[in-house]
Amino acid sequence: MSESGWLSDNEGRIHNISLAPNGKNALFPLFEAIMNSIHAIEERFGPDNLALGKIEIFVHKDEVKEYAGFTIADNGVGFTSENLLSLRRFDSRKKAKIGGKGVGRLLWLKVIDTVKIESVFEGDDGGFRKSFFEFTVSDPVKNYLEE
Repeated sequence: MSESGWLSDNEGRIHNISLAPNGKNALFPLFEAIMNSIHAIEERFGPDNLALGKIEIFVHKDEVKEYAGFTIADNGVGFTSENLLSLRRFDSRKKAKIGGKGVGRLLWLKVIDTVKIESVFEGDDGGFRKSFFEFTVSDPVKNYLEE
C-alpha cells in the first residue's frame, strides 16, 4: 500500500490516457516535454529572466528516415531532490500553482516504454551533480546513477 493508503496502478493510469489515433495530438508528448523545460528554466532563473533559458530540440529518424523520437536539452534547474520526488508521484501537485496537473509526462509513457533522462542540478551541498535514470511505468526513477 502507498503512504496515503491508496494502491497505485501505474499501468492502468497510462492505459486510461487517450491520444487520438488519427495523429491530431501526436505531438502532445513533445509539447509536454518542452513545457517541462520552460518550467525548469523559470524555476532556475525566475519568471522575469526566461531569456536566460536555452532549449534545444533534436529530432531522431530511423534508417528509412521515419520519425523515431526526440531529445530535449535545457539549462533549467534539473532534477533536484524535490523535482525527483515529484517525478516519482504520478498526478503530482508540485506545479498546481501554475496550472500543472502532474500528468503531462505520462503522455511520454503512452507512446514509449522508457524515457532516458540525464540531468545536471545543484545538489544539497551547493555543488553541481549529474544524474542518469530511466522514466518507466513500473519505476519512475529506474537505474538511478549520480556523479
